[in-house]
Amino acid sequence: MGSLEPSPARERTGPKPPQHLGVSPTIGRRAMPDSLLTVPAGARVPELDRLRCGPVRVSGPEMTRALERATETAALNVG
Repeated sequence: MGSLEPSPARERTGPKPPQHLGVSPTIGRRAMPDSLLTVPAGARVPELDRLRCGPVRVSGPEMTRALERATETAALNVG
């Protein structure tokens, strides 16, 4: 049998992925991506596109919007 030491390849590639990646998503998490793909009334792009697009200009207001997007993304609790 092999030893309990990590293989040299594992040491080069980094730590193991988190265990929750192999677990099936809950019903709430399965429904969430669908809601992120719909375009809200009055908007031109889906919520997912709005959350993933970074600022175009480097300015104070753009930094504020980027921080707001980060807060919204963290609130999704998918990672």
